[in-house]
Amino acid sequence: MERRIASTDSDGWSRAAIDSLLTQAKQFANRPECERHVLVTQLISDARRFGLHFDANDIEDEILSTAYGSHGGYWRSKTSQPMPVTRFAHLLATHSADPAERLGEFDRRSQVAKRAESALSLAIDAGDLKSFTRRGAIWIDPRSAAEYLARSPIHRDLLTATFLDFLEPERSRRNAAPPSTSRSLQVSGQELATFVRKYLLEQNNPTQRKIEAAAREAFGVDRVTRQRLRAAFNKARPDLQKPGPRGPRINRN
Repeated sequence: MERRIASTDSDGWSRAAIDSLLTQAKQFANRPECERHVLVTQLISDARRFGLHFDANDIEDEILSTAYGSHGGYWRSKTSQPMPVTRFAHLLATHSADPAERLGEFDRRSQVAKRAESALSLAIDAGDLKSFTRRGAIWIDPRSAAEYLARSPIHRDLLTATFLDFLEPERSRRNAAPPSTSRSLQVSGQELATFVRKYLLEQNNPTQRKIEAAAREAFGVDRVTRQRLRAAFNKARPDLQKPGPRGPRINRN
């Protein structure tokens, strides 16, 4: 099956792009597990590689929840059998590395992968993590490796929130949102620009304060930030910007 990511606008993922990701994740839900966990990893990699502009943990959780019902099933598969240290480090980088990071010309590993390999190698040398050698590579139990990283205050950030929730069920329950609260994804830049243009056409005396209230009523409090809304407002009506000591005050994203 060909997988295609919808295009994005300059301010981040469009609603169509997010729906495309979740539609694919839903399709993967019925695939055999030996295929599903691989496809879902690639989907998350695609989402990050194509320039995610809202919290990466949010989209990861959305994809895993859609494909598995919860994120636990995915991480259970990922930690179900031994793997080389380098492969485990690459898995962490797929979920955590900065997509905009400039990789070295000769060493193509991300900073996340380098840190993970270094930390696990030291743990093996110190006897804190069991390993074995197979075909010239050092293999580890990924669950034990992840638990080691989670216990370290300097390496814990290598694990995403969904991975930590899987390793620490108490953390997952503690951070769970109330049943009445639903996760809201940010309104796309295109939707925001369209809303601002329409609002300006309909209002005789538009102000930033008024448009903020209108946008939050239309989209929801958690779906639009003041900085993005003011940037769209200033772009549409630069004549309404307040002059400052060094020129107009422009709110940038």
